[in-house]
Amino acid sequence: MLQTWANIAQFVSEVHKKEGGSPNPSFYRTLGNKALDIISQRMGGLADYEWTNAADGALTISGNSASLPENCLRVDSVEWDGIQLERRTAAELDVEMEGWRDDTGDTPSFFVTTGRSIVFDVAPQGSVVGKLVMHGTASLPSFSDEEDAVNPLSYLPAVLQLAPAYYILSRLPATKNVIREGNQIIGIDDSEIQRKIEYTTLWQEELETVSSVANTRQHERFSY
Repeated sequence: MLQTWANIAQFVSEVHKKEGGSPNPSFYRTLGNKALDIISQRMGGLADYEWTNAADGALTISGNSASLPENCLRVDSVEWDGIQLERRTAAELDVEMEGWRDDTGDTPSFFVTTGRSIVFDVAPQGSVVGKLVMHGTASLPSFSDEEDAVNPLSYLPAVLQLAPAYYILSRLPATKNVIREGNQIIGIDDSEIQRKIEYTTLWQEELETVSSVANTRQHERFSY
């Protein structure tokens, strides 16, 4: 069964409420997305991910550049109308094409990666802008309530899909609570501490297996 963010939030909430905690979905989601970032790093990201400038795509051309999407970890190749552009450094283009930063044209031939952008050797002009396709490595998508959002857990096998829940429960605050009867201390409730220890262990165990299992599938989404 493919898990969803709703499943993760419910799992965490039920454990949290048993120890007297107040459910906090917003905080859960923040920690859940942090867990996805850690898993992405352990996996090495999603290989051969594609971004485009199509309608509702992740790339928007402005002048001679396009900002890299937040989930882009590495740019491997860039195509314009199906033709692969050659990668250059800005220094190389400065020598080969003096003034290239101000050039305009219908079709770029080269691209440069700089900071959080890709920059073309010309600023594409005309009423019809070509199709830009970029391939590279991406982090896992974040948990989202948007209707068309990709479920990041679809990139993980079923046995690993509760890993974000384990991370959240390992990071929730934990204290020892004194049990009193009148003015007398009759015991100590350390269930929160035990919860933190239990789920920290489970989270670490998941991290030990997530890399090898996910890499075997080359980061393709699993079918359920």
